[in-house]
Amino acid sequence: MNNLTNKRCIAFLRILVLKSVFFPIALFANPFSDGVLPESASCRAKLVDNWFVNDINEVQSYSSLLLKNEINEEFLVRTETQGIETKIIVSPCVQMQAEIITGKAKQLVLYDTWPADSSGAWILYRNIQNGLPVRIRLFFQENPEIYLQITPYAERSRVDLVVFGTHVAQKIILGVPFENFYAMSLVDLYFLTEKLLPWKYVIVPYGMYDDTIQMVAHIRNKLPAIVYKKDAAYNDLGQAVCISTGEARDNQDKNLIVADSLGFLKWIADGLIKPLTGSFCYIDSLFTETQTPIAGSLASVALKEKDIYKSLNWTRNLAVAVLSARTRDASLRFANSGVGVTTLEMPKCPYVAKSGYPVDCLPALLFVLAVTEPDLFFFGAICERVPLEKELHHYEQAVVIFPYFTADNRFHVVVFENGAEYTLSQFLEKYKNTFIQLVRVTSSSNFLPLDNVAE
Repeated sequence: MNNLTNKRCIAFLRILVLKSVFFPIALFANPFSDGVLPESASCRAKLVDNWFVNDINEVQSYSSLLLKNEINEEFLVRTETQGIETKIIVSPCVQMQAEIITGKAKQLVLYDTWPADSSGAWILYRNIQNGLPVRIRLFFQENPEIYLQITPYAERSRVDLVVFGTHVAQKIILGVPFENFYAMSLVDLYFLTEKLLPWKYVIVPYGMYDDTIQMVAHIRNKLPAIVYKKDAAYNDLGQAVCISTGEARDNQDKNLIVADSLGFLKWIADGLIKPLTGSFCYIDSLFTETQTPIAGSLASVALKEKDIYKSLNWTRNLAVAVLSARTRDASLRFANSGVGVTTLEMPKCPYVAKSGYPVDCLPALLFVLAVTEPDLFFFGAICERVPLEKELHHYEQAVVIFPYFTADNRFHVVVFENGAEYTLSQFLEKYKNTFIQLVRVTSSSNFLPLDNVAE
């Protein structure tokens, strides 16, 4: 690094220090200022000349190096070459637990690991041919799919905020030379980008997911007693009926809950509505139209023969019914309720008015929703192409999705469909190349779904 670059780096760091002194409120509000992450900035400051700017061939020959920061946290510095890039990795120590079995005796031991993508890890990528810096990747969550990425941009830099492969912020220009980030702390980086990046999408609120976790556990406990049957649900009196006709349905075992995709979601919604109103939701209200096709369109013609918006109307109206019970506002309808998830826009994750979000956007979308709206779960209507009809889609299936964080700051998504539980990966595989319309429902510990079927 030349003298001019050194001077710019020092000057910039001085500015940051002065801002921290004269604006303590901003620093106090910084989510990374209380040592929640291992901070390697002081260690990286020692690596600039020999590791970050030195001849790349020489850097590749270096042995791994252990360094400690000001509070004695240990970091392992090492290189890994992959393709045309060499990674210079500065990763904190993460203790893992292992069980050693000797005969009949078991012993738990702790051992040190240094994952390259653990929370607090920092990586500089350099081109192996000319040694030039390519990008910095900084991990600040327990999930390695969430990271900050900085790239050189002439005399300035650009930054991306990435969530599960989706750039929630992309190519945001920073008026700071790339080299300045070599020894910059996450606290200072946050201060620099606070107004430029949607940090609210990735800063997890603590202690806000108990009701969601409790609901998931309750539903799991009931799954063995839930049986799928087409066109089956329970009416406002808890009686087994056919969805299409409202007629009574034979229910031989009163200890089983028999429902289809829509009936299963109603069973969950009823568990929130009954404690508030004393009765379950009326089925007729769930057929209220929430989407009208363009006159003369293929959808409008198809709608005359079949309800192509069945699960869409059902999920939207269920969400409104729960909200109406909570707020005691009988005037609510989908259009004025705010339950629809329609305005959260991210690059390459658009909301399409007639279809919803692409299903493959769900990991990023649900992560952001879990962070920004932590007391919610979601009903989803699946938008699928009608067989043999290239341009026509319909809504038949419905799911319920619970995104949440546990106390160790780890992200989880539980999906229930037709009385069965799916991982998010299983759900994405099942419904790849489809769209989904989501609606918000507030979680509650006061959740009492139907147990015994009424006569």
